Amino acid sequence: MENIDRAEFARLREENAALKHKLARSEAVQAILAEALELFDGIAVGSPPGESEIPVLRFDATDYATWLKLDKLN
Repeated sequence: MENIDRAEFARLREENAALKHKLARSEAVQAILAEALELFDGIAVGSPPGESEIPVLRFDATDYATWLKLDKLN
């Protein structure tokens, strides 16, 4: 094996290791997101009928406090 081939082989091994690490991180993120989705689905399914949902993206602190008082959660 020539020096050029050895250098290329070493570079490819490093790249392969980096890609394996990146894949492992991506798989971990995917698993976390899948669990979060299950939790959110469980919250939506487990809510009593007619209970208002919290439109979190539209609430500031005052709106949230008002919502809590209206739904008697505070």
